[in-house]
Amino acid sequence: MILVLTYRKYEQGTDPVIDWLIRYDAPFVRLDLLSLLEGRNRLHFEDDGRIIIDGYDLQDQIKVVFYRRFLRSLPLDNCQELPHHLPQLRSDLNREAADVFREIFRRLSHAHWLPDFEASERADNKLHMTKLARAAGLRVPSTLVCNRKDTLLDFYRKKPGGLICKPINFCGYYFRDGFAFTAYTKMVDEDFLKATPDRFFPTLFQEVVERDFELRIFYLDGKFFPTAIYSNDYGENLADVKLIAEEDTTHNLPFALPEELKERLDAFMKSAGLTTGSIDVLKDMDGRHQFIEVNPVGQYLAPGRKCNYFIEKKIAEWLIQKNREASGLRSLSPQNLTVTSPSITAT
Repeated sequence: MILVLTYRKYEQGTDPVIDWLIRYDAPFVRLDLLSLLEGRNRLHFEDDGRIIIDGYDLQDQIKVVFYRRFLRSLPLDNCQELPHHLPQLRSDLNREAADVFREIFRRLSHAHWLPDFEASERADNKLHMTKLARAAGLRVPSTLVCNRKDTLLDFYRKKPGGLICKPINFCGYYFRDGFAFTAYTKMVDEDFLKATPDRFFPTLFQEVVERDFELRIFYLDGKFFPTAIYSNDYGENLADVKLIAEEDTTHNLPFALPEELKERLDAFMKSAGLTTGSIDVLKDMDGRHQFIEVNPVGQYLAPGRKCNYFIEKKIAEWLIQKNREASGLRSLSPQNLTVTSPSITAT
């Protein structure tokens, strides 16, 4: 059986895959963090080490895990009578929940994971990923992490093309008054430097790459689905293409990766322990490909559909194939993959 760990509400990278699991009549169960914590799903740990959720023995029945944006900070809507203790209470409950689910993940180590939980946790750290990328022979822009303004200024003077600033780890969303806020990659200019104090929190800075175009490459167990993102109007101060992704001047096209680049990217992903992820690469004005970062649970739906890759279908087929292999069934092929009318045997 396939276990899907994700949000309670619609998640653009998960629900389209589930649509195909339903279409193929694949056995799966979908779980979300809040439903488990609120008791909507019955959870108990047995003395013999088994974990039972809604009657399903996870170790015995689950062969494949599709893990996507499952762990998250807990809302404390029912604790308003303790306003002065909410930060501490939230921290304590988050640690409690994390320990419960990390133990579940450990006991599911026999299953095929997409992506691997521990590898995806490590992959959120851009510093570790750039080290692995360089070891795999990929070109990476010159990068600095520092906490003093004089160090930053010295780096800035050595990079006439300019610098950008971005988070070291994954940056989530902040919600307020019906709006969502997040951190984008930002250009480092004179105004930025003037506003920077002499001492600051350790921050990542990277030299600017003058790009011909960008590549968003979805990777799935050795296969590549590259999308070239061209723009007629990058602008001098544009550091993050997401800001113009929906503009008429931005175009998404299928792209054929050079074999050497594919080999190096594949070696990098294997060294990172990642079976899947969205890789960002820039092609500079000299024709060189420069690795920027990888997101192990990156969004693939928009570029995949613009290029007719049908990535959600391929992910579902990968999950089904691994489930069949682990269950001792014959390999997946167009001849033995049954397509039925929508139905769910376990959700």
